[in-house]
Amino acid sequence: MVQIGSVLICTVLMLLYPMDGSPLITAVDNILRLVHVAPPFLQPLLVMYIYQ
Repeated sequence: MVQIGSVLICTVLMLLYPMDGSPLITAVDNILRLVHVAPPFLQPLLVMYIYQ
């Protein structure tokens, strides 16, 4: 289960942040924005994946 979560996060990161030297802060900011715009019933799942 941990591996699935890690692969999912890595895939999302690769899709959202192309390798253009974007600072990590921007990536974290985008993840937080993604969690905020997620449907309420998905927010706990996203948080569990991120902080696993």
